[in-house]
Amino acid sequence: MPFPIASIARDSPASDVQKAAWFYLLIRYSYASGLTNYGSQPHDIRTNFPLIEQAHRRLAKVVIENKDFEKLIGQYDRPVSFFYCDPPYFETEGYYKNVGEGGFMKKDHIRLRDALLRIEGKFLLSYNDCGFIRDLYDAPGIQIDSYTRINNIKQRYDNL
Repeated sequence: MPFPIASIARDSPASDVQKAAWFYLLIRYSYASGLTNYGSQPHDIRTNFPLIEQAHRRLAKVVIENKDFEKLIGQYDRPVSFFYCDPPYFETEGYYKNVGEGGFMKKDHIRLRDALLRIEGKFLLSYNDCGFIRDLYDAPGIQIDSYTRINNIKQRYDNL
């Protein structure tokens, strides 16, 4: 990295714009945006300005909330609501840090399923393909499609 992580600390003398640019680079270069492992080809951040502008326009009126998913879904559920959920994949929960007191546990996967089956709106859910998840979502009105990704986090860590 061309700059130390401390450069983006709140007490850094760098400008907010410079800190934002550095943070963007950290996220872009880190694997799975985890900010712990990095790797990339040389990259000119200016080539991302159009993408940043598009993201700015798209997110200008977005509200970001940090709440338990069940409360959030309940708060915003309407017949016209659409929820995209991307929980920690089953049996990879330990790869994530700061996901709650005990992490995202088996009971949370079940709680998410129950919350989604109660909604008035619709949802799209990203998960790893395993028997537990297939059984969990084997319900009327649920369509399960399988896709293979090379960068599946469980496969990546299991192969180490």
